[in-house]
Amino acid sequence: MDTLALEAPMQGTVVSIDVAAGDAIQRGQQLVVLESMKMEHVLVAATGGVVTRITATIGETVQPGDRLVFVDEHATATAPAATAADAATVDLDLIRADLAEVRERHALGLDAARPEAVERRRATKQRTTRENVDDLVDPGSFVEYGPLVIAAQRRRRELDDLIR
Repeated sequence: MDTLALEAPMQGTVVSIDVAAGDAIQRGQQLVVLESMKMEHVLVAATGGVVTRITATIGETVQPGDRLVFVDEHATATAPAATAADAATVDLDLIRADLAEVRERHALGLDAARPEAVERRRATKQRTTRENVDDLVDPGSFVEYGPLVIAAQRRRRELDDLIR
């Protein structure tokens, strides 16, 4: 049995372990995440195989060279076959809650969601910012990040108010 060990490249705290003993893994797959100097460092598998042992624990501080995960690169795991019932429970048209929230945040700032503001611009014979941008750039070439940003006033105002 050829067992390889994933070693900690630096001192850090284990913030997640993304595999379990017996899991089949692929080269490049995320195994462990370390936090060091306020940054997260993803440790990935150097080779495919099967996880044989995990010696790290979440919250543990590790040192450079500590062995965290052991992998048998020649073993193969047998995954249970997917059943028709498993396939039926997956709804590919379902939009995840986090994605729906991002879409809603983007929609809040569009002209269609702000008819009063657009009408005020029209009353003074002005155009909206989006209309001006549309005239300046090619269709589909402008990416807007602003809808996800909020003002740094969370101590004085509610989050929903800042988003609106």
